[in-house]
Amino acid sequence: MDEGTNTADIVALITFEEPLDIERVKRIVTQRFSEFPQFSMRVVDPGAGLPYWEEAPDFNITDHIQHTKLQTGTKEELQTFVSGILTQNLHRDRPLWEVHVVDNVVGGGAIVAKIHHCLGDGFALVGVLLSLTDEAIDAPTPAMDAVVESGHTRIVDNLVGIAKNPKQVVEAAKLSGRAAASLGELLLMPFDPDSTLRADLTGIRKAAWSHGIDLQRFKDLARKHGGTINDILLTVLSGALRNWLIARGDTDLDAVRAIVPINLRPADEMGKELGNKFGIVFFEMPIGKTTPTDRFASVRATMNALKQSPQAIVSFGLFAGFGVVPDVVEHVATDIFTRKGSLVVTNVPGPREKITLAGKTVDHVMFWVPHPALLGLGISLLSYAGEVRIGVRADTSITTDPSELIEAFEAELAVLEGTG
Repeated sequence: MDEGTNTADIVALITFEEPLDIERVKRIVTQRFSEFPQFSMRVVDPGAGLPYWEEAPDFNITDHIQHTKLQTGTKEELQTFVSGILTQNLHRDRPLWEVHVVDNVVGGGAIVAKIHHCLGDGFALVGVLLSLTDEAIDAPTPAMDAVVESGHTRIVDNLVGIAKNPKQVVEAAKLSGRAAASLGELLLMPFDPDSTLRADLTGIRKAAWSHGIDLQRFKDLARKHGGTINDILLTVLSGALRNWLIARGDTDLDAVRAIVPINLRPADEMGKELGNKFGIVFFEMPIGKTTPTDRFASVRATMNALKQSPQAIVSFGLFAGFGVVPDVVEHVATDIFTRKGSLVVTNVPGPREKITLAGKTVDHVMFWVPHPALLGLGISLLSYAGEVRIGVRADTSITTDPSELIEAFEAELAVLEGTG
């Protein structure tokens, strides 16, 4: 999924109410990351044939842990620092990860971790980062959790074969008519319409995140409207994106598709294994609906349909197939799929209570989902200790001020709360 101006990496931010002990953090990261071989391996691309892992020569884990001190210590300076981490590519001749311990962050400290998607998906990596905590807390369970059951295994295996040999579609139909139908829907799905979100990328990324928003506000709205918290979050996000796009001249869009990653790993693997075990669904964001209640009704109906669809399982099988075909085919396939959506949206519930790491209380947690290949906008929703935060990661061709989307989200939340 990497492009020259857009690499598929995940960045997480953990802030603390007090300064951190850098040596203690190094010991914790060293101990935990040493349990996963990929953290000491690099990717070798032979040019002809498949890339493979090999042990990195002269690997020293502490070379990947850097210590930084902010000058002013403001949130704005931290935001600039995180944006720089998002933009700078990882060194391809080394293991593809780095951890930054940051001092003087609004009177406390922070950890900023950047890990390439090839080591693991966001669900696995957020789980590993949270397992660094003193409580050894279990990894979070995604809001749209979907676990691969035994009955799905043959579907996935068969779909990998389809990606290598399209003639096997007939066999897939015999195995699962629903999976084959979903495969057809994915392949025939038209590209998303041109909009501000489809600009040519610059490779320069900006990050922003909100203050903590009381989770109870979303619970109250879910109870009031008869949906889930996830329905409310996506309704608010759809309204915010609608207003943001209209302000930029995109006034005639009925919908834009968000690519939503879905976890497919069993719950007992969360935070214990790396690798990629996720599928995707294409979520139609109803930005053409003019009222919050209409947007909510559309979101709820779409989400209910997606929960019954094997689309995530099917896409997992396709991605597995893409990984074993020639580079040219792989990149064409990735480009085709990313043209079917305009942004990436992830919603992950985190720990419900305050946690500690290296003896310090974690103030808040945020992460930024990749927006791979041709996409330039990723939006992350994360709950922690009774609060929800929204994070935006954007290529500067999409926006140079991603905080505007966060302000639109907060404004739309207030509008939905005022709706009868």
